[in-house]
Amino acid sequence: MSILKVLFLVVVILIGLALFYVAPRLIIDTNTTTQFIQTYELPKSFKKEKIKTRDGIILNAVWQNCIGTERETIVFLHGIRGSTYHFTPRASKGYNSIAIDLRAHGLSGGKFCTFGYLEKHDV
Repeated sequence: MSILKVLFLVVVILIGLALFYVAPRLIIDTNTTTQFIQTYELPKSFKKEKIKTRDGIILNAVWQNCIGTERETIVFLHGIRGSTYHFTPRASKGYNSIAIDLRAHGLSGGKFCTFGYLEKHDV
């Protein structure tokens, strides 16, 4: 029984250390694909847009207007370390769509990702 307690303690310590060292990297190093995205050429049906947040951060967005049909608009939001680049090839046919680079991702401004604390006001 004491071996299980020691093993449990070791696992808890390792998880704690991983969170202590890995979580700050996730928060700080979100713009790792910016160089590639700057050279990526959008398909002709897409238009680049800029959105200003209430705290002054400029967000990059890509809009696709579906010509000929009045349908709903799909909003694509990426996860941590994602960008609009991941959605442009998958934009929905027959629907308007917008893909947004959240703060500190892709070509958007901002230095830190706050895991939704500030991002919830951006969209």
